[in-house]
Amino acid sequence: MEGDYRYNPSWIIPTGGNKTFRCFFKFADLDNKDSSELFRYRMPLLRISEMYYIAAECETDPAAALSI
Repeated sequence: MEGDYRYNPSWIIPTGGNKTFRCFFKFADLDNKDSSELFRYRMPLLRISEMYYIAAECETDPAAALSI
């Protein structure tokens, strides 16, 4: 699992404290708490591709649904 490229960027061993195991830090708080960080308090709930699927499913005309 450690050879997987998705594993390494999201998991770190903390330098402070007494933890000796890897911790997931994707949604960890930022060091720079400047107000210009627009995405600090945001987490995506839906992907844009999922929104396209929902829009296509709601369309009553099959031809129009395929063009969305």
